[in-house]
Amino acid sequence: LDGSGPGSTTMPDPGGCYALVSEGEQFEGAREFINGPRKYASLEDLPFRANWRRRIRSVQVGPPAFVTMWADEGWRGASETLSAGSREPVLSKALSGRVQSLEIGCDR
Repeated sequence: LDGSGPGSTTMPDPGGCYALVSEGEQFEGAREFINGPRKYASLEDLPFRANWRRRIRSVQVGPPAFVTMWADEGWRGASETLSAGSREPVLSKALSGRVQSLEIGCDR
């Protein structure tokens, strides 16, 4: 399983500490749960062996989570933080299809 299908290959964190990323706008296309709390300096080799570098175009954030995304690896470049429980069907032009690093934090 490489995350290229329509559904996620990873189960969401049971406490809701996750981001559900989608390859297309409006949550279309391939999707994957990325669990936290964790900082990912690169999205090329995630724990489930998927590469989400420059693929994310929409994001849903778990109820207790917040997600910060950066356009460059190593938490650099343009960034945006999404609050707990938010849904972003279309990312900003600075980040859509450009996200290369992210952090998922959780208020527990």
